[in-house]
Amino acid sequence: MAVLAGRGVLLQRLSQALKRSAYTPSPSCQCVKAVRRHAATAAATDAAVHKMRNIGIMAHIDAGKTTTTERMLYFSGATKYIGNVDDGNTQTDFLPEERDRGITIKAAAITFDWKSFQVNLIDTPGHVDFTLEVERALRVLDGAVTVFDGVRGVEAQTLTVWRQAAKHAVPCVAFVNKLDREGASLEHTVSMITSKLRTTPLVLHMPLGLGAEFTGLVDLVSMTRYVWDSDGMHAAPATADLLGNEMFQAALAARQSLCELLADKDDAFAEMFLNVDGDHTKVTDRQIKLTVRALTLRCAALPVLCGAARREKGIEPLLDAVVDFLPSPLERPPVQAMLPSGHGKSGAAKEVALPPNSDGPLCALCFKVTHDPHRGPLVFLRVYSGVLTNRATVQNCTRGTKERTTRILRVMADAHVEVPELVAGDIGAVVGWKDSYTGDTIVATDSKQLRGAKLKGIDIPQPVFTCSIECESTKDEPAFEHALACLVKEDPSLRVSTDEETKQRLLSGMGELHLDVTMSIMQSQFGVKARTGAVQVSYRERPTQDVRIVHRYDRTIGGKALSAEYTLRVDLAHGRDNITVDTEAAAGEEGAALATLPKDALLAAQQGLEAAASRGLLLSYPLIDCAITLEALSAPVDATLAFIASGAADALRAALRSADIELLQPVMDVQVVVPENDVGAVIADLGSSRNGNVTNVAGMDEGHSCISAEVPLKAMVGYSSALRSLTSGAGTFSLEFARYAPLSQAETQQLTTGGFR
Repeated sequence: MAVLAGRGVLLQRLSQALKRSAYTPSPSCQCVKAVRRHAATAAATDAAVHKMRNIGIMAHIDAGKTTTTERMLYFSGATKYIGNVDDGNTQTDFLPEERDRGITIKAAAITFDWKSFQVNLIDTPGHVDFTLEVERALRVLDGAVTVFDGVRGVEAQTLTVWRQAAKHAVPCVAFVNKLDREGASLEHTVSMITSKLRTTPLVLHMPLGLGAEFTGLVDLVSMTRYVWDSDGMHAAPATADLLGNEMFQAALAARQSLCELLADKDDAFAEMFLNVDGDHTKVTDRQIKLTVRALTLRCAALPVLCGAARREKGIEPLLDAVVDFLPSPLERPPVQAMLPSGHGKSGAAKEVALPPNSDGPLCALCFKVTHDPHRGPLVFLRVYSGVLTNRATVQNCTRGTKERTTRILRVMADAHVEVPELVAGDIGAVVGWKDSYTGDTIVATDSKQLRGAKLKGIDIPQPVFTCSIECESTKDEPAFEHALACLVKEDPSLRVSTDEETKQRLLSGMGELHLDVTMSIMQSQFGVKARTGAVQVSYRERPTQDVRIVHRYDRTIGGKALSAEYTLRVDLAHGRDNITVDTEAAAGEEGAALATLPKDALLAAQQGLEAAASRGLLLSYPLIDCAITLEALSAPVDATLAFIASGAADALRAALRSADIELLQPVMDVQVVVPENDVGAVIADLGSSRNGNVTNVAGMDEGHSCISAEVPLKAMVGYSSALRSLTSGAGTFSLEFARYAPLSQAETQQLTTGGFR
């Protein structure tokens, strides 16, 4: 693996070499002046990046993410008043749909300062329908604050966002919120963190009271008591006189347990702890903080803090934890960029590491696109290396296009501040990029080191719900098409397609709420009214056996007969939940023959195969769980690319007719929280009425139970109304995609003969 060293690093080393040498250059030497100037600039930039934190706030819906964010902004001085979700006046929930529904829909970025540190924060949604917003935020963040409901502990979407953070190795700190609520328990939440998240919680706070008696906390690291009242926060050393002897002894025991746990997790701390005979009173605050930080950066443990955000309790210590325990961009592993073949002496494709160095070559990742009615597309990006300057022309390596930067913005939720540049490690937005999308890689146009480089993109979840959509007025059709294009560009988890039989326009998304919100945004932001049909489920198709065919494709085009021959193999690949199409995997003579074909001919064949794979034979649903390999292709030299693509699609359809296709339905992991008195009725409904499989029933505080089940998605259409009826409005539920499962022959027959989908 190669490492691209930045110019600033080389200049710093040259400066150090000059200092060590016996030669003393003239102070007027221009070379020496340049070296010193660049070394000083690089050092200043590194110092600024070291004091930068790129963090996200993530949690289950209603755990208090946005409320916590609002208090962080206020106590940092970024806002002059505290907004509330119920009042619809928070900074990060600025869309009308968010304020009307009281939930976060779009991830919102905002920048503020805390104790000389720059914090770039993204408040993410907690509803499973908007999981893409969490995914693309975590892809570019260095750390995260996971908010837990102190009453309910680890919930369904908590598990989902935790897995997303773990996939990207994002260090986290935990904030156990709502300890002022009746039934709140820090101990119970910590126990759930251990058992469900399978991590080691490091409890750094001890609450002073719970529920209505929650007044503050003891910081176990510094043994400081924090209490909050109408005058704000008050800090004082935790003593027996101040806490009472019983509470003071409990705090000492908790600090001793914390030190013992740190000794179990860190060898250096264990050695130091043994040298003081295991006495926590001889361990300094700094020693504990450094060890907690080291474990957090390795994702080996989870610091746990507590508070009640709505009552403005525990926010300042949480902000301290963000800068104390979460990493700067300099402390994250260098991002990996894949260079295409043709680079370097070997000419082979290779991977290079890009340290977060502002003097290195420019490399950035677009992670979000929104549409401003005045500025046009706003492209959000993370700069991993180099500096993006205003008015710069850059290369989009993913699209093969050039983009002209007209403005660079520091994002403050729905407000923006223009800045001259974004340095390595920074997050911001750009105006002027017309052809950049989520997951695109950006480099400098004159970059030889990174020409054609691509960063790992962003995983886009597949939509599972579909409905028909049409414009209410034909005169609004152009605006309707523009709105759809903008919405899909903003949210790649949306899909727009056309039913070939009915010619209806179809909109696919992650859930009923997702589709409903999309329609609302279309009207409020783009001024277009649209009608939607009944929600349907997006099925998948899959071959049940391996197939290899030789297919002849004959057509007459312009009075001339053309013929091509395709050798195609379709192999089962269960567990992928997608397909792979390969036109370069054939071995031996066939592979050699393919290699002699023009690249555009192979690309046309691949596009034809992918197009056919996107519409299966049974009900035109996409294929999954198979690998398609083109082993040989024989076509006349004057064959058009369209002819080659059409022949490849025809060959795949012929192969699938011999592969015995089966229909698959999406199965969801369902979590239903209901009052204990309604558990029986809800379980009966899930099992008998919805063909679900109940896997667990767990008791919760406040007289509620959580029912876990696996249920076919088609049975969950309209479940909100049914659950409201069963529980008199007291039940809530969440869905998460689990897998695709085969339908029975009877169900398949019903669907293929026009039954309900």
